[in-house]
Amino acid sequence: MGQHNVKTWVLGLVSCVLFTSHVAAQVPREVKQMLRLGNYAQAGIELRQGSTNDPEQAFTLARLYRQNLIKPPQINSTQELFTQAADAGHVGAMYQLGRLYQTGDGLPRDISHAKIWFTRAAAQGHSPARRQLNQIAKITHERTEDLSGALASCKESKILEQLKLVKTFEQNLMYQAIACDGSAALYKAMIGAGANPAFTDQEKNTFLHKAVASDAVTAARTLISAGASRTAKNSAGWSPTMLAERSENGDIHSLFNHNPTANELNIDIAEAVQQSRFKDWPPLNIAAWLGDDDLVKQLLKSNAANLTDKNGHSALHRAIERKHRSIALLLLQQGALPSLDDFELLGDLRDKIFLEPYAKATGVAQLADEFYCYGLKTGNVMVLESHVATGSQPPTHCNETPILVYVAKLFADQQNSSDVIEMLLDIGVEINALDTLGCSALCWALRGDQREFSSTLILHGASNQADNRGITPLMLAAQNGDLQSLLLLINRAANINQQSLSGSHALLLAGAAGHAEIVESLLAHDADIDLKNSIGDTALIEAIRQDQYEVSRILVIGGASTRTRNEKFENARDLIKNKNSKWQDIVASRNSLWTFVN
Repeated sequence: MGQHNVKTWVLGLVSCVLFTSHVAAQVPREVKQMLRLGNYAQAGIELRQGSTNDPEQAFTLARLYRQNLIKPPQINSTQELFTQAADAGHVGAMYQLGRLYQTGDGLPRDISHAKIWFTRAAAQGHSPARRQLNQIAKITHERTEDLSGALASCKESKILEQLKLVKTFEQNLMYQAIACDGSAALYKAMIGAGANPAFTDQEKNTFLHKAVASDAVTAARTLISAGASRTAKNSAGWSPTMLAERSENGDIHSLFNHNPTANELNIDIAEAVQQSRFKDWPPLNIAAWLGDDDLVKQLLKSNAANLTDKNGHSALHRAIERKHRSIALLLLQQGALPSLDDFELLGDLRDKIFLEPYAKATGVAQLADEFYCYGLKTGNVMVLESHVATGSQPPTHCNETPILVYVAKLFADQQNSSDVIEMLLDIGVEINALDTLGCSALCWALRGDQREFSSTLILHGASNQADNRGITPLMLAAQNGDLQSLLLLINRAANINQQSLSGSHALLLAGAAGHAEIVESLLAHDADIDLKNSIGDTALIEAIRQDQYEVSRILVIGGASTRTRNEKFENARDLIKNKNSKWQDIVASRNSLWTFVN
């Protein structure tokens, strides 16, 4: 073998060892074999097929892309796969996303996003993520300490200088700035650095609460211009407006009670246009974002055009974005039409007075189906009720997925509510519709271990239909230990001994997971105790391999063969030879004749 070939072989072997050490049990055995042999192209093909619903396979495929072992189909494929796996709870994917953002590898460098993913991974005990958090904290702490020191001195030039160096803004610093009673330039710089006018502390006090209580007129005026709510109440039930009414400071009092003239409104717009935030925005968009009802009415009377700003957003979008309900209603009544971009902003607007005209507007704009699917996604029952009130028929699919399957996937991710499910079932949606993976709503509910939802579906007629891999809802219920769903399916004549494409079956999956009660129930309903999978393993062999002692004991007492061998010529007796005496007693407890033949 030539020197070049030896080097290539060694590098491939090292890469393979490092890579496969992270591959968990969910990756199919044949794929792990491909990785060990360095057949990354074929492994990638197999992993792409399974990555849509298996976080470990998505994670493994993303690592192949990141290590340049195979070429990703798109430039952002690695990030998408890591995100998919991380959202499904994969701690390794969370850490890898943190590293991508931390280093700027294929993504814009973003320390705040890196901290989010490292924090999620560290919360699950991931030591490298904890170390990275400590390292980031050390760097940002030094810069934050410098800014905090500058704020303590209230020297604006020093504060503005330090603000330019801060990469991760700590919201509590704004409270220090308000105590300085500084200029408008100071507070605009703080907001530009990341101070959020809507931020609240543990007592639900906003920065505007603090400004009013401190008689910081300039800070209050700047915060109001930046969209701070005058009516947001703290834990004690006080809003900034209520505090201002009781203030002895005439400037504070007038700031909250002044009714501007038309000329003054025009001056406000002129000033706003000069701000970088509002550069090139149409006047109506600025007024809607600021929440100035009087100015919006004045502009509408003067037939101001409902244009989009430089970001492609309308005045209606800006009103919804800032949760200015009255302005959003006014714009809708004047004929403004919503867009798909508006849906993501509606989560907190659970106001039927607002939603009904919005639903009607979406009908006019031919967005009714998208609006309905948005309601399903957010679990916003009012959206669905408003949609029904317009007389629109619900769609059969959302994002090309059958509507009940779409909801079941969201419900499995804890993003939905039982009210939505009941509403869909009541209007008679197709309960056994399948997605591209051959998975029904019941299949997805069981994958998410949503037991109440699963039982509801079965009681409404959901079947035991297998998916594209031959896995049935009964198998998933057995694997999860979901006795109620299992018994409901059995009572509806589900085939207990049905096998998947790999030969798995309910008894084997329950045994491997250690669900003794499920195993006893399956045996009581005549499950085949010695049924083998595609490699010859029985439920007893798999239970012993997974160290499930109680299940193994139940299977032996139930008559499972201890001498049946798999394709590796292993049997139950071979597997317990190196275990303790407790395991040996399982077989020894039988009488000698039965032991000899079984």
